[in-house]
Amino acid sequence: MELFPVEGPWPGRLAVCLRPRSGTWLEDDILALRAAGHDVLVSALTPEEIVSLELGPVPDACSRHGLEFVNVPVGNLQVPNPAVVLPHLQSWHGHLSAGRGVAIHCWASVGRSPTLVAATLAFGGIPVEEAWNRIELSRGRQVPDTLEQRRWVEQFFARG
Repeated sequence: MELFPVEGPWPGRLAVCLRPRSGTWLEDDILALRAAGHDVLVSALTPEEIVSLELGPVPDACSRHGLEFVNVPVGNLQVPNPAVVLPHLQSWHGHLSAGRGVAIHCWASVGRSPTLVAATLAFGGIPVEEAWNRIELSRGRQVPDTLEQRRWVEQFFARG
């Protein structure tokens, strides 16, 4: 499983990651994630995408290997619901502050997961534009997929 670590203000590890592979490779990907020091795997996939990618067994695989699995479904090319994502941001901030690792994925790990990582960084006090720069440097490409995703993070943290 490929990880794209993003430097944050906490002792914990934050990363955008590629989605786990299904089938016989799933266990290997979860073990690799654990070996890299990650304790929480966050998926932004929708229920339909989980079925399509045959990733239904991911929560059980995570549980078997001591990872917490969190699903925060966000439609492709869309943005999260602020009321839904805020408790997750608080939780991820707590994990990262305690030195734990959080890895976040979506379908291609270019739009939704970088959006959630940028929001996590901003929640931790990193200026939004700097958050995007850090993710792009780590990911090695321009993110996110849409201007709406970029603006969502800016607007979410402009509310105070």
